Amino acid sequence: LGAGLVGVYGEQTAQEISQEVEEKAQSWNMVIVITLLGVCIFCTYLLLSSKLKWVKYLPESVVTIILGIAAGSFLAVSGQTLSNLITFDPQTFFIYLLPPIIFESGYSLHKGNFFINLGSILLFAVFGTLISTVFVALGAYFLGQVGISYPLTMLDSLTFGSLISATDPVATLAIFHALDVNPTLYMLVFGESVLNDAVAVVLFRTCLSFYEREHESWMAAVMQFINVSIFSGVVGVIVSLFSALVFKLTKLYQHPSLEMALMFIFAYLPYLLAEALNLSGIMAILFCGIVMSHYTHYNLSPATQMTAAQSFRSMAFMAETAIFAYMGLSLPTLTHRWHVGFIISSMGLILLGRALNIFPIAFLINRYSEPGTVQLNKKEQFIMWFSGLRGAIAFSLVLNLQSHSLTAVSPETKSVLVTTTLVVVLATVFVFGGGTAPLLELLLSPEKKSQEQGRDVHVSKTTEFGAPLRKEDTWEEYEACADDERSSSIPMPRNVRRVAGFERFDQLYLVPIFRVTESDRPPGDMEGETDGCEMAALSDKDSN
Repeated sequence: LGAGLVGVYGEQTAQEISQEVEEKAQSWNMVIVITLLGVCIFCTYLLLSSKLKWVKYLPESVVTIILGIAAGSFLAVSGQTLSNLITFDPQTFFIYLLPPIIFESGYSLHKGNFFINLGSILLFAVFGTLISTVFVALGAYFLGQVGISYPLTMLDSLTFGSLISATDPVATLAIFHALDVNPTLYMLVFGESVLNDAVAVVLFRTCLSFYEREHESWMAAVMQFINVSIFSGVVGVIVSLFSALVFKLTKLYQHPSLEMALMFIFAYLPYLLAEALNLSGIMAILFCGIVMSHYTHYNLSPATQMTAAQSFRSMAFMAETAIFAYMGLSLPTLTHRWHVGFIISSMGLILLGRALNIFPIAFLINRYSEPGTVQLNKKEQFIMWFSGLRGAIAFSLVLNLQSHSLTAVSPETKSVLVTTTLVVVLATVFVFGGGTAPLLELLLSPEKKSQEQGRDVHVSKTTEFGAPLRKEDTWEEYEACADDERSSSIPMPRNVRRVAGFERFDQLYLVPIFRVTESDRPPGDMEGETDGCEMAALSDKDSN
């Protein structure tokens, strides 16, 4: 009996020691990952602070990827593998990393210019993405059948086409703003990228559902795509309007910490709710961000307004940095399956598919747009084509495919798709991301860079990278637009009149319901708000 007790006690001790060793290893792994993120952020600061001319051509994502490659090479030399350091769970991406990126895109959106150009943006984001997906899929399938590329089934090709159609022009947009390009060109690229991410994710999940035999025909899949997109947007709008009422009808502004905490809850709720309803959380959280920034933002205290905007932007930046860092880590440490023919053909198909997306749609927009609207010239169309680099979304989707329990896709095919997507993303980020600034300086003349065509209609809470608008600013702008139209022989374009008409309806009927008024918050009843303002003022004073 004693020997038996000693044996059991010894076995338990060994198990405890093993658990302690594993916990320490995980702790050190997390230290390495967090340190890498910190180094990436600090190097981004050095990049932004540098006075060297060539540094401004270097996108932030390139710096993060290079640091990830360096860290991954060190791990490979030391005998470590990426799986021992960190495991990229697809649920981690879809639940923790993707929602902050999409929500911040909607929350910081300049909605006036967005809705003026909504028709053009939808053409590029929806039909353009479909064109690119189908072209890449058909090209990859037929080139594989003739032996030039890696052989894929039609469904495999469509899945690859959908995930690789997600664009990521973050670096391009930053350069656009720095060089003061045509506002319409900026909004077309930005609006396309915002909706393109959501469309690509929904297309990708639709293709995955065919592996699981959830659809009997392609028409059923198309109808599901349309229904999911519409009802997901409705879920996001409903949650955001409810949040506006909650912040308006309560005195949470007296407690900024509680106010900010509840703001995070409402920002994240539509994603989980839509996923629980078998809808698209990406679509839901995108529309939630757009509507919350138009109504809920104004019901927050000034301190929370500033905190919310900076927090959402910081969370999105951290998520993108984590994905790009993992991308760099995976290059020297993951086991890759290389197929040179598939990589080269994929690059060519992506560039051709982007051209079939941009140039024909831009031609139709220029041909059938009303007089007085901004036309896209050949140089601007070429810039739009050039800015369609692939990024974090595409790489994360292919990792999701690799870890998905699909028996219809062989492990070899999954590895080939992961390697090809990684190479395509790195090539487009380095070549197209790094070449955007010199290309813009070459194509855009100084007169063109400072030229502002058309009328800007602002519905959003902010101008680009600016301070929040006052509640009455938007209405005054539309009155000015209406006066300009009455005094001018050239009428406002229909899309501008449509947005101006909605703004009038919004100011007369929706704003009184979903935004606070002077009578809702007496000056003496805003103690928390006053404290927040004083803290912000002190902070500004200290920084100065």
